Amino acid sequence: VSSVASGVKLMGGGDSSATSLTGNFESKVQILPKSIGSAVIWVKSQLDLPGGKTLFVLPGPPNEFNAVLHEEIIPWLRERYADARPSLVRLVHTKGIGESDIVTLLERECYGPAEIALGFYPGGGKVEIRLGAAPGRETEISAAEQTLRCLLAEFLDPSEGQ
Repeated sequence: VSSVASGVKLMGGGDSSATSLTGNFESKVQILPKSIGSAVIWVKSQLDLPGGKTLFVLPGPPNEFNAVLHEEIIPWLRERYADARPSLVRLVHTKGIGESDIVTLLERECYGPAEIALGFYPGGGKVEIRLGAAPGRETEISAAEQTLRCLLAEFLDPSEGQ
């Protein structure tokens, strides 16, 4: 680990400064086991990260990444955050209308559900609209999705959900 640690950099805030990790780096890193591949996986929870955060340094190859994610990280998160509930997300896919036209249509209809975050992700002639809400807001997000689907009915992607 020490030979690898000498080349690791932590990037600073908004500037381009970097700080090398040296000294007792090895004592602050836990190396995770993995079932495939040869890349080293580090879990850093004792590097004085703000808010008691933990940093995972993961491999890039998809098979290795997925193995570590499912075999180590997700179980680790479930153990430490057993009471956590994920945010609610709903997706609406459109086709034949651009993002700016969708926004204009929604503004004209005064569509802006309280407590629901909207995200627009255009690409390939389609726009994915993500609705997000805090846990416990199932009624609100379902109503917001239904209204959105009604407003954009003629532009809903017929291949959605396939």
